[in-house]
Amino acid sequence: MADYYVGSGTDTSPFDTWAKAATWLGNIAHPLTAADTVYIASNHEDAHDYSANELISAVGGVSTPVVVISVTDATTNYAKATANQINTYQDAGSNYILFSENWAFYGVQMSSKGIIYFDGNTDTSQYFEDCTLKVGSGSSITFLDSGKYNFKDCAFDFTNDSGASANKAFSLGYGNIVIEGGSIANGSNRTGNIFADFTTGGTARISGLDCTSLTNATTPELFGYSTGVRSQILFENCKMAATHVLYDYNTVIKTGSVTMVNCSAGDNPTQFLYASKEGHLRDSTVTRTGGPEVQGIAFSWGGETATTGIVTTAACSASSPLVTPWINTNIATAGTYDVAVYIQNTNSDFNELQVWLEVQYQDDATSQFYTLASDREPTITGTPSSQTDDTGSTWSTSYTYHQKLEIQGLTVGTKGIMRGRVLIGLASIAGTRHFYISPKLVVTDG
Repeated sequence: MADYYVGSGTDTSPFDTWAKAATWLGNIAHPLTAADTVYIASNHEDAHDYSANELISAVGGVSTPVVVISVTDATTNYAKATANQINTYQDAGSNYILFSENWAFYGVQMSSKGIIYFDGNTDTSQYFEDCTLKVGSGSSITFLDSGKYNFKDCAFDFTNDSGASANKAFSLGYGNIVIEGGSIANGSNRTGNIFADFTTGGTARISGLDCTSLTNATTPELFGYSTGVRSQILFENCKMAATHVLYDYNTVIKTGSVTMVNCSAGDNPTQFLYASKEGHLRDSTVTRTGGPEVQGIAFSWGGETATTGIVTTAACSASSPLVTPWINTNIATAGTYDVAVYIQNTNSDFNELQVWLEVQYQDDATSQFYTLASDREPTITGTPSSQTDDTGSTWSTSYTYHQKLEIQGLTVGTKGIMRGRVLIGLASIAGTRHFYISPKLVVTDG
């Protein structure tokens, strides 16, 4: 556990005073061990002539990482960087920057001529707060291996692009990735999928990221990939440019899923999209009277075309259905209840093996365990009945077939939360079928 310094010193080992400060982080990186701290002057421009790619490695532990803090020159007072403190951009080659092992960076700015890599293992944790990461022209921010990678209030800057690049900006290859707050800067330099890959498993949560610089018409999709997503990816509360595309519907999803909640340009809290290998669904302005509202805005799940509605793939079936998110409601008193969800489409009635409702509820006042009920045909070889016709609903745009998914006579033993979801087990539903779900549990006395 020792302190080291990077700035305009004499570059003299052991770099333990400002006078002896190293002139580039790599000069002291390899001797660093667990719980060491490096103070790097906020105005220090790394002018080192990198003859090869820059590997930033240390032997810190998960709970005792090497900490690098941007500070006012000749002090230990935090100050966000005003210069490229790690810099391969000024080199003649296309040298990348790679972070390995356990680190925590605060306020540091880096600029790469190539890719910025994050490389770990199952016991690795890397943390970046209030940092600026400038990636090389046409290059990406890439995660190479398993581990945990956290970014809080960081700026991902594409100012180094020499022109508009169709290459992905983030390659979510491996690991457990969390991006909270922060922004994408100079995003108009990118025209391809911004986030892509995640073909090998893992998780990613991107929350509160400012994406308003992605202004290159409608070309950049926030997420998309054609090879096959195998991870669980969540985008939430990300602010978009006025003209934007959230999702590339040519994305191939294998065993993973992509969920987007409240990612839009304006005051539209119901913006929702979910995609899995079985299909996708998203929010719609076609609504049912008495249906759900968020802050006074009514919505449903559905859409008008093959690229925006409830669409299922050939992989969808009764044993591998497209599953909606859970819909919660509150039960005020114990009793017997009927629970329904309303749907509509333009082609024909759905039966109980094609679309059905599941509900979890507490049937015992003395137990916190939940019981699962379903209106699906009980046996996979049975003859399913059509779901109940609905003759009482009014939709803002009405299609021919209105139905009610209903479970009757649920004996609820105590007050509390009841939740339900719709499962879609019919393959190859096209958006032109105009399939809508009003995502509200309608609970009546049974």
